Amino acid sequence: MPANGLANELATPPANAKSSQPWGETTPPANWNLARGIILSLGFYDPAVDLNNAVENGGVVKSSTLKMLYDRLGPDIPDDPTKLASFFRKGGKLLIYHGYDDLIISPYRSIWYYEDLAGKTGGYKKLEGQSRLFMVPGMQHCNGGPGPNTFDTLSALEKWVEKGVAPDTIVASHSTNGMVDRTMPLCKFPEQARYKSSGEVTDAANWSCPANDKSLLDVGPNGVQSGLDAPAHGSARNRARSLVKTSN
Repeated sequence: MPANGLANELATPPANAKSSQPWGETTPPANWNLARGIILSLGFYDPAVDLNNAVENGGVVKSSTLKMLYDRLGPDIPDDPTKLASFFRKGGKLLIYHGYDDLIISPYRSIWYYEDLAGKTGGYKKLEGQSRLFMVPGMQHCNGGPGPNTFDTLSALEKWVEKGVAPDTIVASHSTNGMVDRTMPLCKFPEQARYKSSGEVTDAANWSCPANDKSLLDVGPNGVQSGLDAPAHGSARNRARSLVKTSN
């Protein structure tokens, strides 16, 4: 185990290969803790599930195990864009945010989901009337991180629902030792915050969210590596992008 006490799942062999738990009888390493309850509950509720064979050599969860998880959890998995149809028909408003430095759930999952939503609802312009996504540079899982990670989505949502004013930007702040040392606007996807080339870079007043900016739709090497251009999502993404071009 490394000196910092953090186990590497891929480098940590099970203490007992015949154990009832894939990681042996010891404490689950790192992110296994997040999946432990789900995997064990499904196994305990179904004696036919052999958890000893749920993981391949090297700690990789088998495709058959993943399929079982998704099949059983499907009714409760929210990231199916078709499930929002009834909510939107009733006039519901939805704000989504995700930190780009999230090490537990890939931020690209939220981008995929929003792009799929745009593809099914007629493009980003139409979707923005009911749902907006705000990606947060430098924020980790739900909060924390080196970037501005404190912001008020509740007030933005109340203003949208009660007064009909949708948020184009949400100001976020970062603090050190309880003192705010940076502010920055979060832009609605797919717009990206731009520095105005003058003034303190740590002041949100010197940043803007250019209207109709679509730079975040360009997939860079990290996005490709993370599967952002995977064929499974390509059709919805391409449909959403074509609608962006025709609606500007």
